[in-house]
This record gives sequence, structure tokens and C-alpha cells, in this order.
Amino acid sequence: MAQIERILKKEEDLTIFNITGDLGFEEIIDLVDLVYSSEITLKILMDLSFADTTSLTGEQIEKIAKYSKKYSHLRIRGKTAYIIAKEVDYGLARMYQIHTELKGHHEAHGVFRSLEEAMIWLNE
Repeated sequence: MAQIERILKKEEDLTIFNITGDLGFEEIIDLVDLVYSSEITLKILMDLSFADTTSLTGEQIEKIAKYSKKYSHLRIRGKTAYIIAKEVDYGLARMYQIHTELKGHHEAHGVFRSLEEAMIWLNE
């Protein structure tokens, strides 16, 4: 079970989610709802450096992208950066990024290995 910490930085129009532990399909669906049920910022940083998403399947990744599309119109020109430490999780996050592009999400998604890279991209 994952632990999720949410930090809102209004002055930067940024929400940070620090996620640790096992993050499965249902928890990700709940996380998507959480993101859009609270104050929405244009920039979101999902730090998954200490999370484990290896239980996810390719089919579930596609379902998550399809599910989150219903909220996409709320963050037109928004950006979500994912920080991923482990190789397998990185591949799954890239798969999600590709599905969001194919499904026409209005916000951009980027997958990074470090906080520095993610923040540079978010602030471009």
C-alpha cells in the first residue's frame, strides 16, 4: 500500500505528490481522482522515486490513461512530471506518457530520473 503526501505551492502554481510503497491500479485511479478533487495547479510533480508500480500491466496502464483523460480539460497547457528511480517503473511511466499522447490529453506528461530535470521541464 502506498503512502501519498500532497504539497501545494500556490505561488508556483505547483502541486507535489511524494509517493512511497506499492502503488497498484486501484490506488492510481484513486490518486487521479485526488489530483482533480482538490485545488488544481498547472504544474504537478509526481515523485515516485520510492514507489513500486511493477504490479501494473500494460493493459492497466492504458486504462489509467483512458480514465484520466476525463479530467484533461481541467489543465489545458498544464504539465505533469514524473520522477522515477527504477528501470522497470521508468518503462511503465513512459508507456503511460505515450498513451496520454495517443489519447489526446490536453496537458503534457514528462518522465524524468531526477528532481532537477523534472523542475527544469516544468518551468519551461
